Amino acid sequence: MGNVTFLGVEGSGKTVLTMALVNAFKAHEAEGWYLRPETRGAFRFLSQVPENVSGNSLPHQTTSLRQLQWSVVYQDEVQRTLDILDYPGEVYRLAFLDAKDDPDPDGFRERVAANQEEISALLGHLIDSDQVFVLFNLADAEDVAGNGANLDAVWVTNACLDYLHRLPSHPQITLLLTQIDRYVDLGMGEFDPQAYVAHYLPLLAKNFPSLDVLAVSAVGEAH
Repeated sequence: MGNVTFLGVEGSGKTVLTMALVNAFKAHEAEGWYLRPETRGAFRFLSQVPENVSGNSLPHQTTSLRQLQWSVVYQDEVQRTLDILDYPGEVYRLAFLDAKDDPDPDGFRERVAANQEEISALLGHLIDSDQVFVLFNLADAEDVAGNGANLDAVWVTNACLDYLHRLPSHPQITLLLTQIDRYVDLGMGEFDPQAYVAHYLPLLAKNFPSLDVLAVSAVGEAH
């Protein structure tokens, strides 16, 4: 696994999931696994991740693009490269939506122009990605018809998946339903990700019937 990209709107859990991934490697250091930072941003991120990711230690919203590159090392031998691009959710919207989809088309075009460097970096990273995880916060699937922000989250996710499926590099694509701990803690019992998408996100289920779907949690007891 080389380039890995986490995609998603603001609050979908990209940075939190990266923190949980880092801690998963830390938990297995005694067995010989560890992450060797290859960029300053990766070193800073590795140094600042709390031991336990919880509601009290969640990071602030990402405000600038940063490349987090580590070598995955086992028994002092490099196994693979983990190259994650962390970016503001706004860049995600600008990269995959059209001006016609925005209530203020002229303002949308201005924001695209102002963030063109970050947009190009994100799309370039996708072209070179081996694995793309598209994150979707379960809370964004609630009351889609009556909630404009949630409606936009579904629409931009659909646009993103369409773009990914048309890439000539054919990366492996997985839809990650995040914050599953909210539902497990509420006693919902067994959670079926595919059934959830079919019921609450029918647009995605119909457009991408063979989409790989997983449910994850970076905090709580469900993982």
